[in-house]
This record gives sequence, structure tokens and C-alpha cells, in this order.
Amino acid sequence: AAVSGSRHPAAGADAHLKGLQMQQLDAAFLQQVLDRAPEGVAICDARAAEQPVVYVNAAFATMTGYTAAEVVGSGLALLHGADEDQQGVARLRQMFSSGEPGRVLLRHYRKNGELFWNEMTLQPLRGADGEVTHLVAWCEDMTARLRQTDRPEGVPLWLREDRVTGLSSQQWV
Repeated sequence: AAVSGSRHPAAGADAHLKGLQMQQLDAAFLQQVLDRAPEGVAICDARAAEQPVVYVNAAFATMTGYTAAEVVGSGLALLHGADEDQQGVARLRQMFSSGEPGRVLLRHYRKNGELFWNEMTLQPLRGADGEVTHLVAWCEDMTARLRQTDRPEGVPLWLREDRVTGLSSQQWV
């Protein structure tokens, strides 16, 4: 007998079942997922002029030394302070203003003033109308990894490649 349609006849049913399962995940469960994520997560309101932070998870607070109460309502620029002379800051601003996804490596500073290298991946979230409503910043402290590199330019090749596009990025500082 000939089989028509997809390779897997139940594919449509599986997709429908997965959709139902996702609908059953409630807000409290999803909040736990974000709160317990191993990477720092910050969510910014893209509709407001300064894109203020509306949420940070525990990993973000641990990495930066700032409590959620200290960060919520401010912009992520708090982390680089006056150290704006880095290509990553310009790229980050471009991503924020355009609502495009991307990744940058930034010199950021903990609350106590200690420098750390923050690999930040920015992902826009869109509303039903297609407009960007929020920006999610996934943050990972790369300081220890960068100290271990033996490359003379200090930043390993895998960090200088944009994993979203696969292109070499000159945004890494």
C-alpha cells in the first residue's frame, strides 16, 4: 500500500498533542523554569523608551551581585556603566533598537565593581500583532573561560563566531 502525506502518519496528531501539553503548562511552572535556569536571564520591556528590566532570575542576581529589586526598572546599561567604549555596547544598542536577535561579549561590572565578561544573547519576543514587546537577555559569565584561553588575541574563535548566523563577528571585544 502506498503511503501519502508525511513520513509519519501520526505527525499531525503528535503536533496537536504537543500543543495541548504546552497549553497545560501554567504560569507558575514557567516561572520556575526561568527562576531555576543556570544562565542569567533578564527580560526587558521593549515598548518603553529605555527598555527597562522587568524580570531577572536568581542566576542573573548571583552573576552580577545586584538583587532583582535593584535591577528591575533600570536598563541593562547599569552593568557596563561608563565603560561604553566597546564595540559590543554599540551592537547591543542596535539589537535593542531594531528588535533583532544576536549575541555580544561585553565587559560588565558586578555591583562590587569587579569586571566580568558577559556573553549576552538577545532574543526578541513578539506579540500577536508581530511587534516586539519584550527582549530576553540570556547572560553567561565567560570570565573563567576567557582566562583559560591560550589564543594571543584573548578571545577564542568559537566566541567570535555568531552562532545564530554562523558568520564571523567583529563585535567581540
